[in-house]
Amino acid sequence: MALRLLMFTPPVVYSGVLWWFSSQPRMLGPEVDDKLAHVLAYALLGALWTRAWWFTTRQSMNQVAATSIALSAGYGVIDEVHQSFVPGRTASVADVLADGVGAISGTLLLLAIYAATRAWAGRSGRE
Repeated sequence: MALRLLMFTPPVVYSGVLWWFSSQPRMLGPEVDDKLAHVLAYALLGALWTRAWWFTTRQSMNQVAATSIALSAGYGVIDEVHQSFVPGRTASVADVLADGVGAISGTLLLLAIYAATRAWAGRSGRE
C-alpha cells in the first residue's frame, strides 16, 4: 500500500499542477514555443504514470506503455476541454496532438531506460 501511494502520488499531483496552469490566463510569452511546452509537459506526465504502473503492477512492458499513454494523452484531451472554458484560453487539436506526442515520448523513453539499465530485474514474468 505504501509503495502504491509513493508511486501514484507524483502523477496525480503533477496532473493537478497542469490543471492549475491551464486554468490561468495565457502565461507563455512569445519566446516560448507552445507546442514544445505541451510535448515536454506531457512527456513528464507519461514518464510519471509509467513509473507508477511499472513498479506497482505485474503488467508487461506493452501493457504499462498502453496504460501510461492512454492516461496521459486522455488527460491532455480533458485538460484541453477544460481550458476552452478559461477566459483568454482556447482548446486546440494541435495541442492535443502535442500532448499525445509528449505522452508517447516520455513513456517510451522511460521504458527504454528501464530496459537498458535492467530495471526489470527481479520482476519474474516480464518481457
